[in-house]
Amino acid sequence: FEIGNGRLSVVARFDLFNPERAEVRIELDRVDPKAIPFLADSVGKSLDLPLSGRLVTSAGRNRDWRGSGTLTCAKGAIQGVSVSDLRLPMTWNLMPSLDRIEVGINEFSANSNGGRLTGSLKINRTQTRRNGIEGVIDFSRVDVGPALAPRGGENSSLRISGKVILGGEIDDSQKGLTAKIDARLTESNPFRLPVFANVGGALGVPIDNLSAIKEGEMQAELRDGVVRLKRMTVSGNNIEAFSEGTFTLDGKIDIHVIATTKGLAGGGAGRQLAQLA
Repeated sequence: FEIGNGRLSVVARFDLFNPERAEVRIELDRVDPKAIPFLADSVGKSLDLPLSGRLVTSAGRNRDWRGSGTLTCAKGAIQGVSVSDLRLPMTWNLMPSLDRIEVGINEFSANSNGGRLTGSLKINRTQTRRNGIEGVIDFSRVDVGPALAPRGGENSSLRISGKVILGGEIDDSQKGLTAKIDARLTESNPFRLPVFANVGGALGVPIDNLSAIKEGEMQAELRDGVVRLKRMTVSGNNIEAFSEGTFTLDGKIDIHVIATTKGLAGGGAGRQLAQLA
């Protein structure tokens, strides 16, 4: 049957004398995750992935259902970050007697904006913990700039390599999610992106006069909807900057910047201290 622009087919086999031998096979052809019941209310909102693949699940004791399969997506987006050639090997355990669902995504991989994503995730859902998540995502030269860019910043880039360790819970407010981020920045043009765009104004330097950065690093933590920027450095032809502070997912900024600038037309030069707020 049809689901949105995709198609879902289900073949079920039941044994009245041996219920534990029941089996269900599910095939997806470009199915929108937002149409999948246990994903639709939260996880699916961050996904724009027409998924295809085959899933097989079988009954066990206490009417539990266990299964596995692999989903793929030729082209889509996760939280606004473009991905292609996505592969999601999955396992799951549905335990109605305990009102519990466990989903594991093992060694997923994808290409993204000229870079590469790999990692693993576990999602647990119970009466007391809705969509609990834990996992690790490794990324290499992934450009997250297009996902962060406001209108008018489409030519911005922020290419990063490193690791994100996820935990907590996924909810509509995103305040339940926790993350530890350790990343290296490579050749990028980030000064029209949120937070970065404030640097030029705080230093009295037009954004267009700031060069692309050559390298940098970032260490940060997310908790209760607040990103604590422990350390961020950027280095370019005409700017060297160190930043620390906090910003929230709804746009509140409190970041201190120490920058050294040189050779800037229409702006200052030398060592400067600024606060972004």
